[in-house]
Amino acid sequence: MRKWTEIVKPYPKIAGHKAYRICIKNVIKAGKTIKIQIEFMDHPQQGRRLTIHLPRPIRPEGLAADYFIACGLEVIPKAEIVPPDTIGSIITATFDKTSDSASWQPVNFKSIAQGESDEPIQSESTINSSSL
Repeated sequence: MRKWTEIVKPYPKIAGHKAYRICIKNVIKAGKTIKIQIEFMDHPQQGRRLTIHLPRPIRPEGLAADYFIACGLEVIPKAEIVPPDTIGSIITATFDKTSDSASWQPVNFKSIAQGESDEPIQSESTINSSSL
């Protein structure tokens, strides 16, 4: 009997300024930043995980504001935001290598509008009731 083996292959390079669908896996307060763990949703990056840092405090404009707006939260002065509420959100992000860092960093976040997919969106209760 042949021994089963798998070859570990690296992920392909991230393409700069290409929009990737990402899922927010974890959000924690980390000093003067908000630490966000993301996972890529689409092939060939599917399953790839990155940790990004957004500045605190949250301002009404800028990258952190873009992130929270993409996740469906309102970013206006004096509003209270609960960053962990974004866990589970699926949004798009574009990345680039910044001049002071060799790692990929997000440069833009956008929401994924419902209805862009060809497939109908079904809630869990709809799926369960249709399988009876």
